[in-house]
Amino acid sequence: VDLRFWLTRCLPVGVCHATTLALGNAQYLFMGIASIQFLKSFTPIVTACVTFALMRRKESNKSIVALMVLCIATSAAARGDVGISALGLCLAMGGSIAEAVRLVMTDFLLSGIKMQVLESMYYLAPAGALCLFILGAIKEGPQIIAAGDLAKIGEHPLMFVAAASLGVGVQLLTTAVIKATSATHLKVLSQVRNTIPVFYGVLIYGEMITANTLMAYLASLAAFASYTYLKTLPKSNTQPQCFENFLPGYTPRKDESSQENVALK
Repeated sequence: VDLRFWLTRCLPVGVCHATTLALGNAQYLFMGIASIQFLKSFTPIVTACVTFALMRRKESNKSIVALMVLCIATSAAARGDVGISALGLCLAMGGSIAEAVRLVMTDFLLSGIKMQVLESMYYLAPAGALCLFILGAIKEGPQIIAAGDLAKIGEHPLMFVAAASLGVGVQLLTTAVIKATSATHLKVLSQVRNTIPVFYGVLIYGEMITANTLMAYLASLAAFASYTYLKTLPKSNTQPQCFENFLPGYTPRKDESSQENVALK
């Protein structure tokens, strides 16, 4: 990995990561939690579209149906008191697209160039940290220094270390899931993850949910099971060409019959 490779392949992932976090946090200033969760429920479809656009990795018709059912069921369960503003919608769309591009490019580095999980973090983490530091220093740095909030890091070191450690763990697990499956599968898992605390609260703490919400969650779990099963089925031997305008010089891998990967010549 030379400087040119880092600037053209790793730094864009860091830029997309910083953009995702910035736009994702900004949404809470203009929309409620129900609105944000409603819009996030459609991220698997956005990720699948970006994956096809950049890597020519096409989902089967049955997988597309499962994705649509999953997204619609999740949005129905999270609809709540949805009040979506125009600016909030733009922030949500920008954050979803940036997140999808980041995941797809990470997927490409792991599957196409065969980077290991820790190796990819070695190159990707500094890129994301650099972008976030520059953005934070420009946008919020003067206010933090003027308010003396930097002293809070020294006052609560264990809390900041714990938060940072959990962040590293999440990034490692995210990268490992992408390497084992795909970027789209990761976003599908993230939707199903939201249903676990709900059922835990119902079964353990006796919390009440409406029948419509329960049916929506059950439908999302059924769609997830269907999507996961479809991804285990053998793929066709037909290898689609990669998106040469975005990834010049790359061709499909010859050592696998799956249409899911591309590799460096």
